[in-house]
Amino acid sequence: MAACGNHHTLVLTEAGRVWAFGRGEYGRLGTGDEDDRTTPTKVVGLRGVTITFVAAGCSHSVAVSAGGGTFTWGSGWYGKLGHGDEDKQLEPREVEAGRFGGGRVVQAAAGSWHTAAVTAEGRLYTWGAGGFGRLGQGTLASMLVPTLVRAGGLEGSPALMVACGNFQTLAVTRSGALYACGLGMYGQLGLNDKEDRTV
Repeated sequence: MAACGNHHTLVLTEAGRVWAFGRGEYGRLGTGDEDDRTTPTKVVGLRGVTITFVAAGCSHSVAVSAGGGTFTWGSGWYGKLGHGDEDKQLEPREVEAGRFGGGRVVQAAAGSWHTAAVTAEGRLYTWGAGGFGRLGQGTLASMLVPTLVRAGGLEGSPALMVACGNFQTLAVTRSGALYACGLGMYGQLGLNDKEDRTV
C-alpha cells in the first residue's frame, strides 16, 4: 500500500517493510535525519518488525505492525505522536501498548495535527490537537496520548476503520454506519449543516 501526506509519501512492501520519500523536515520520513529524499529510502528502526498498515499526515507518519503495535515519527506538535510529549522523532518509536487498553491496533489514520487508531476489538482512539472537536472527545482539549473515544460514542457499534482530515475525523462502524466530528464549516462532516461537532 501507499500513503500520501502533504509533503511526503510512504510505501509499504509485501514483505512488511516501509519506504519513504519527499520532504524530510521534522523527521517525517523516519530516516533518522531531516534530509529530503527524491527516491524511496528505507525507514530505519523497524528491524524485525513486520508492518501491515501505514498513514501519512502533514508532518508525521504512523505504522501499524502485524503484532498490533503502533509506531509514530515526525513532528510531535500537540502530542500527535502519542508519546506524552511534543517532541519530534526522527525515526519510528512505538507508542506504549498499554495506551490502547491492551488492545491490538489494526488500522490508523494521520491528519495534519492529530492521529487516530482502531483496535481489533473495535475501539477508537484519538490523540493530538483537539481544536474544532476533531478528536471526538467532547472537548476542544488536545490529548498527548491515545485516548478512547467515549463521549457520544459510536452508538455501541465497534469501529471498523477511521480517516483523518486536517480538522475532522470520520469513522466507519462494523454495522456500516458513518460517524463524523470536527470542523463542519464547509459541510465536510456530511451532517447537512456547517456546524462543528465535538462528538
